[in-house]
Amino acid sequence: LNLTETRAENINLSENVEELQGQIEDLSQQLQLSFLSGGRKSLAPSVGSFHFNACDMTNVSLDADDSVGGVTCTSFGENMGDVVGQLFEEKIDNLQVEKGQLEVKIEMEREIREKAQVELEMERDTKGELDKKVDFLEQELSDMQETKSIIMGDLDKERVEKGIIVME
Repeated sequence: LNLTETRAENINLSENVEELQGQIEDLSQQLQLSFLSGGRKSLAPSVGSFHFNACDMTNVSLDADDSVGGVTCTSFGENMGDVVGQLFEEKIDNLQVEKGQLEVKIEMEREIREKAQVELEMERDTKGELDKKVDFLEQELSDMQETKSIIMGDLDKERVEKGIIVME
């Protein structure tokens, strides 16, 4: 029962891993298309992005009439697809580790089952041999009882012929 449940869980985990890998591939393709086309033009659901603007603000002063837009900043962006992709990859890695552990567990249970089957077969063979010995001994006992009965009958006839009365 545990082996069956473990196999079913292993199949489910394998399906989840495949599904997540497919999602990662889709996200990677969307990201590549986004970079190649200069913008997002896919009909697939949009993946949000966030940007981190790193500006060197040392030795910069702003007056009331200065505009913030005039400050030169270098923009470093990380697409949410990258973050989601990394999360999916981590999840896939975790699922693959769990799958590996379940496969080891399945193999151990398979070995235990095989050993139990060998022991059961040995016990069946031993039982068969013992049943044969019991049958043989029962037949031998029956033959001995029959022989005893014949001998006792002959002894009783002999006693009657000789006139010996034996009280039992």
